[in-house]
Amino acid sequence: MREGNATPAWLANDFNASRRHALIVAQVIKLVQKLTDDALTMFIKLMGRLFSQANNRKKQRHMDCRPDTAKALRMFLDTITALQSANDYGRNALEVVDQEVDRRSLALSLGRQRGSLSRPDSATKAVR
Repeated sequence: MREGNATPAWLANDFNASRRHALIVAQVIKLVQKLTDDALTMFIKLMGRLFSQANNRKKQRHMDCRPDTAKALRMFLDTITALQSANDYGRNALEVVDQEVDRRSLALSLGRQRGSLSRPDSATKAVR
């Protein structure tokens, strides 16, 4: 193998046929090893990039859902406070909830939160 690396093409012409064939085979083996190593390195880098992009998308989805989740939690707190107030003063719970918290927006918020939690993960979609 070392001889093939050190031998210039014009000098290889002086070698007999079997020696030239051996040099060519040795060069091909070395080239296959280098190409395999380079292909594996490229594959590892691409896979790392894909995992990093998927992780970044996951983090972004989490950050995008935070305001909606906080709003829903505030509405739940308001609802619980209204129900507790209705219980303490012996009032109709639904009327108090209607006065303190808009039931329609609460129901919409619940539906939106439930839909976002049950939605399939988009990380399984094809990566561009």
